[in-house]
Amino acid sequence: MMPKVGNKVRLERDETKYPVRGSWARNRGKTATVVEINRAGKGPTEYAVAFGRLTPDEDGRYHTTDKTWFRAWELRVIR
Repeated sequence: MMPKVGNKVRLERDETKYPVRGSWARNRGKTATVVEINRAGKGPTEYAVAFGRLTPDEDGRYHTTDKTWFRAWELRVIR
């Protein structure tokens, strides 16, 4: 299931296929909320997530400057 804005996600990925590099180790296993989706460009879609409690504005959007970008294979939607 592809994440949508507002979905709660857990940061997970196949570490044998995508080895740990950079900041991944400190984000592994955390839960977050998808706040933005970037489908621009020719590359894969990227998802901005924010950690902690968020509430949408009256327009249904999440406005935050503290977001981190991930690819779909790094996210698992929590039902």
